[in-house]
Amino acid sequence: MKYVIDTNALRTFFRFYYREVTPDLYKNFDKMIDSRELISVKEVYNEMERQHQKDSDVLKELKNIKHIFLEPTNEEEINIIQDIYKNINFQHNIKEKNILEGKPVADAFLVAKAKIENAVLITSENFSPNAAKIPNMCEKYSIKYINYEKFLIVLKNYCQN
Repeated sequence: MKYVIDTNALRTFFRFYYREVTPDLYKNFDKMIDSRELISVKEVYNEMERQHQKDSDVLKELKNIKHIFLEPTNEEEINIIQDIYKNINFQHNIKEKNILEGKPVADAFLVAKAKIENAVLITSENFSPNAAKIPNMCEKYSIKYINYEKFLIVLKNYCQN
């Protein structure tokens, strides 16, 4: 199974789990990355980079796995991103401040990548009727998604499969 990870889930992972403290979890995390079963999008990297100091341990970890942060690869993926933002409700996902400041917004890119890769999207966001959130986008595009806690279970059991 392939997974696409959102900024909030990746940030939580790095914030609460350390290689020295949870080496088995990191071993599975690294194996998922090596096997290309755990990917993300370039906008997630950009969001994380803006949120951390240049010399932070998190940024060092991210630079080591920078190859998992992918750009859209084909016209179909770009069309999904465009289609998401044609939906007036999902347009609320982009805050005017982010546009004016040139800040990355990863959600539509994550959903499109998960759709193209037939992957499960990992997010800490919750479904809320009529919201402009990842789970709502996933529902519209028939993409399976899991929360962060379920991802930890996947990660914990990864090498047992």
